[in-house]
Amino acid sequence: SLHDALPIYCYGTKVTVEAEIENGYEFDGWTGSGNNNLSYSFYISQDVSFVVEAKPASGKAQYYRNFTDSDKANTSQKFYYTCPNQRFDSCEWTKSGYYFGGWAESRNGDVIYPNACSVNPKWILENKPSKKLYARWQPNVYTFRFVNSSEMDPMNINADYENQITLPNIEGVR
Repeated sequence: SLHDALPIYCYGTKVTVEAEIENGYEFDGWTGSGNNNLSYSFYISQDVSFVVEAKPASGKAQYYRNFTDSDKANTSQKFYYTCPNQRFDSCEWTKSGYYFGGWAESRNGDVIYPNACSVNPKWILENKPSKKLYARWQPNVYTFRFVNSSEMDPMNINADYENQITLPNIEGVR
């Protein structure tokens, strides 16, 4: 039996047990000991039994809205190593004239995590307890089409929300 394979210690002997936790889990204490250290030492004074407790590892994305350099608006989302199909949230923020392009790791950085990107369990382990992510806003692009009355080829002008355009001086533009 398993019990027969366990070591036997004499009364008064100092014993140290250490928890071994699988990748993707975090130590959560010892059942029956009241001790919350990964390593636990005690003196044998009676028959004892301890069970190591573990919980799925978790990490948190701390999202920043990032409208301007001084914008401090933020929210967070927690991820768990054992949960499948987790995705980075767009937080339902909107910015007039822009669309949400994804998340960067700095205010002006490139998008690393596109909108609704899956969260890899490895990301959770590498970025716990939390990782700051900044929204990256891309300007909407508008196309203006000009057609004159003499039916010559139409002219298209593309402009984004941040640019001004000058209308062409075409006779008969409507």
